[in-house]
Amino acid sequence: MIPEKARPEWRSLLLSDTQQQFRFLALKLLMNRLRSRLRTDQSPSTVDACVGELHAFAIKNERFVQADLASIFR
Repeated sequence: MIPEKARPEWRSLLLSDTQQQFRFLALKLLMNRLRSRLRTDQSPSTVDACVGELHAFAIKNERFVQADLASIFR
């Protein structure tokens, strides 16, 4: 089960300086794109949009991202 979008870990995952090592390639690519977008604009609306996109991706690809997210959401 994918954690709720309101959990602070989603935001931390995108804004943290620490790079997580993901096994699912599509998640790696999405994270790189979203982090790149947030490097130029960290306004609340952009952060919320990126969190929403990441969360929607996780829901759509739940069986593939489950192992990667398990270490973040305990």
